[in-house]
Amino acid sequence: MRRFFLYIIALFFNQILALEYYPTTELYLNLDINYDELPHACKTIKKFQTQSFLNVANLYCDELGFFYPSPLDTTVAIGMNFNDGYMWLDRFEQSCDGNIGAGFITKGKKGHLEFSEVLKEEFLRLQELKIFMISKDSAENLISGIISFFKNKFAACPDIDLARYDGFASDGDFVGMPLYGCCSLIEKKTDFLKRKQKTNSSVKVFIMDSKKNYLQNVRENEDYYLFDLNGKIVKQGRVHHSIIHVPYFPVILKIQNIVQLLNYRILDSNFIF
Repeated sequence: MRRFFLYIIALFFNQILALEYYPTTELYLNLDINYDELPHACKTIKKFQTQSFLNVANLYCDELGFFYPSPLDTTVAIGMNFNDGYMWLDRFEQSCDGNIGAGFITKGKKGHLEFSEVLKEEFLRLQELKIFMISKDSAENLISGIISFFKNKFAACPDIDLARYDGFASDGDFVGMPLYGCCSLIEKKTDFLKRKQKTNSSVKVFIMDSKKNYLQNVRENEDYYLFDLNGKIVKQGRVHHSIIHVPYFPVILKIQNIVQLLNYRILDSNFIF
């Protein structure tokens, strides 16, 4: 039931897509849904629409659940059916070439981030949008525990691909099972950053918090643009008091003659800008 609406979309637009295998992971979330906040949250989610998503400009978010491309990495589709509490992540722009038991080779467009990176940030985004009736601290603890469980128990892929979390056993431990499919193709972060970033010593960026950045050597009312990691503009404006407000997820700042990656904390803590 949890993938009913996903399969309808996939079958209609891609015909046999639902019969193919692709990088995937699933988790059961026994969480209460805040239906009063859902209309407002869905307005935000529906802004994530991209043409690359399932090869059509289509997503949904309503009282039944949601299905959208992550703005962190639009090769990752995020879906959930509120009826049974299952959330899933898939990469529909990648496919598993081969047969069950004989091994798969992953083909398709490389992603920017691992499933675990996308899952954590998207789960916290959904909590911030108040879809889940859970505190921020509890949300962080829960999703970190599930990701650790995935990585410790399942070894089919370097990250959390091909794993499913089914909740807690009677003794309080996490339970789950392996899934069929293949591992994600991920672009090396060093290659990604080289491709996305240019440097210019005249402008300096300082992080104030997760949503504000201070820009040094920038004129008042200077025009700026923010892009997601796939090059789609998500915000534009003018600098006031040397401060710009940025989304929770990583974005690319373009101002004057520089291009700078912001909110990069989920990429790699070893990269300093």
